[in-house]
Amino acid sequence: MIQSVGTVKTYMTKEIEILKIGSIISPVRINGMYDTSFKPTAMVVHGAGSVYDYYISILREECKNDYNFLKTDKSIILERFSTRVAGRIGEGHSYVGKYDGPPQVGKSFTLGNGSWSTTVVVNIINDDIIITRNSIYAIHDVSKMRDKKLKDLGI
Repeated sequence: MIQSVGTVKTYMTKEIEILKIGSIISPVRINGMYDTSFKPTAMVVHGAGSVYDYYISILREECKNDYNFLKTDKSIILERFSTRVAGRIGEGHSYVGKYDGPPQVGKSFTLGNGSWSTTVVVNIINDDIIITRNSIYAIHDVSKMRDKKLKDLGI
């Protein structure tokens, strides 16, 4: 959401959750060159729950011609993937923070006034899925999920 205040535009801060739903595996290099006959592989998390499954189904549908897909289990992620380093969230894990603004191709996506960031965004799917050179993230609006759960409970 953008609010105009005079000539300055500010983003309303809202809490969102960044879900790491996969990693990109580039085709193998042969003699320093990529074999262009092979598509990159999207290794997506499997068994992390319905929220992850929802975003992965969108990714699979929108990118079926761009990637080969493999499944990985979130339990195989190594501890070296720390949320303190830019973009380092293991598949099937998440990071919650305040929304800095919408993602843009060619720029890093950040949360919490830049306290967490991805590498440069190369593609955006349905405003919710961010693809960087090596990772795939889903922007999950935590407040929307809370509102849906409360509505489902009749509250």
